[in-house]
Amino acid sequence: ASVTVTNTYAPQYQTLTVTKMVGGEMGSYEQDFTFTLHLTKDDATYTGDDITGTKSLLNGTGTVLGGVTKITEGDTTYYQFTLKHNQKIEIQIPYGCVAEVEEANGNYTAESVLDTSTNKGGATVTGINMSTDHKVAYTNTLDPVAPTGLESNHTTPYVLMITAAGMAGLALIGGIVARCIRRRREW
Repeated sequence: ASVTVTNTYAPQYQTLTVTKMVGGEMGSYEQDFTFTLHLTKDDATYTGDDITGTKSLLNGTGTVLGGVTKITEGDTTYYQFTLKHNQKIEIQIPYGCVAEVEEANGNYTAESVLDTSTNKGGATVTGINMSTDHKVAYTNTLDPVAPTGLESNHTTPYVLMITAAGMAGLALIGGIVARCIRRRREW
């Protein structure tokens, strides 16, 4: 009789690398951006204490203080970390977990890229299967806004008000011109 044994190697941890860049004329290179990491394994929230991360400079060498903090609120467990411009964190995540990374970006326009994907996302990257190493690159930009009080996503009411005010001004000027012409004819 013969026995066949097949061993399949699965690493205990995979590495999720999150990088941070800031751009735009108003972008702050010193601001901490908070990231939230949600993990699931076997369709349940992962609650392990073994999630570790090492921060360093993105360009160059040097370790940066900080890592990953586990937060439990009721039945919800998640992990948080912060990054500044030109920093990265390498997080050791148990093999087989599915990760979701969400950035609190404030007024910045967020763009994210998973691995070398050409599909660019926003502040949240979902469905990262940690059966292999992955990289998520975040770039936030903040450009100056003209001091009109107009926001690009809420302009319609303001445009209507400005148009109505402009038309009222034209009507007023037209009335003044008509009155001046009438007075000249009466002389």
